[in-house]
Amino acid sequence: MVLLFFSAALLLTAGRFLLASVWDNQVNSFLEDWQQHREEPAPDAWQVAYDAVNKAISISPIENASYYNHLGRVWEWRQFSKPLGHPAAIESRQHALVAYRQAIQLRPQWPYSWLSLAATKLRLLQLDEEFMRALQMSAKLAPWRITSNKQIAEIGLMTWADLDKTTKQTVTTAIQRTVNYSGGTAKWLQTRANESDQRVLFCGLLTLESKVKRKVCN
Repeated sequence: MVLLFFSAALLLTAGRFLLASVWDNQVNSFLEDWQQHREEPAPDAWQVAYDAVNKAISISPIENASYYNHLGRVWEWRQFSKPLGHPAAIESRQHALVAYRQAIQLRPQWPYSWLSLAATKLRLLQLDEEFMRALQMSAKLAPWRITSNKQIAEIGLMTWADLDKTTKQTVTTAIQRTVNYSGGTAKWLQTRANESDQRVLFCGLLTLESKVKRKVCN
């Protein structure tokens, strides 16, 4: 009898894991589509994704960092087209912060949750200690991942004047690694620097060898 009860409990738990995964896969499909098109989703589509990620969270037998990370991304996309600091986007971006903090609490070694936290803080214009720690942690946990370095470099160029000394060094390293990675990433970052009126700073942080090799800052 005990064995039968134990087996039933295992099957129920496994079923909940599986169902939560199904809901999360649906969310991930929405996120990939939105990322590909870089367009704010229609309200109906956003609501479907939001409901799905909450179902995944509620059904899962354990708290799952990936699900909370997806919840944060869903909230970010709700007002994706709104500029930095826009009042209409404050609520959704605050919800995204809460989700990313939960994801980090559950899985503190995952660099991209830290990056998402920093990016959301930037969109809220909250360039505080938490923002700078998020940039530093993402760099510490993924020192050689180009995706991480590109985003740290881009965010850092946009917020340079508000960064403390330690975070400026983190950003400088990310800029240099992004430029040294390839000609394509170097030119991409130069474009980002131009857009944020930081071309002089960007070029000043590079060695002459890097500039010549990657054909930037001519």
